[in-house]
Amino acid sequence: MVAVATSSPWLRVVLVQREALRLERGLRQLRVRSGQAWVTLGGRDLTLPRGESLALDSKSGPVVVSPLGSRPVVIELRQQRSPRIGTDADPRGDAGA
Repeated sequence: MVAVATSSPWLRVVLVQREALRLERGLRQLRVRSGQAWVTLGGRDLTLPRGESLALDSKSGPVVVSPLGSRPVVIELRQQRSPRIGTDADPRGDAGA
């Protein structure tokens, strides 16, 4: 397997029948690209069809995602943005030191 660096903030995951994924903190958004997802969010069960998204934050509590039905589900997860070195306010990235 080869790891490829990307600048995209989205991570794509495929889940098949009987698989579940527990999401860690630090994710901002979950988007369903295909199939249907069963999402348990802070003790509530939700179903998300293709094209739907769900905002997440540190107060969301535990999040578990699995496919709804026998078809795989493809989800995309958006991470919190990390601060960039060399922003417009300080192009040197050294905070004026």
